Amino acid sequence: MTPQKFKRKQDIVKWLKLKCNDFTDYQLKQAVEAFFKNISTALIVGHKIEIRGLGTILVKTKEKKMVRNPKTNQQVEIKRPKRLYFRVSKSLLRSLNS
Repeated sequence: MTPQKFKRKQDIVKWLKLKCNDFTDYQLKQAVEAFFKNISTALIVGHKIEIRGLGTILVKTKEKKMVRNPKTNQQVEIKRPKRLYFRVSKSLLRSLNS
C-alpha cells in the first residue's frame, strides 16, 4: 500500500472510494464525518482515544493557579484550559526511527 497525503476529509473519502467500490460517495462522506465527530465528542467529554498502531489522544486539565495582581496586590484565580496531547504508539515510533 502506497502512502497517501491526506490534507482534507475529502481526500480520505476519495481514497476510501478507490478501496471500497460498494459504497457511494455520500455514504463514505457520512462515515468519515461520523468518525471525526465521534472522536471530537469523546474528547470534549474527556475520554481518551486510543488507535492501535497510531497512538493515543487525551485531554489533560491543569489545576487552577493563584497569582497576584501586581497593581492591586490582590490574589486572582486563573483557571487552566484543557490541553490535547498525542502520544505516539511504540510500533509507529519504531517504524519512524528505523
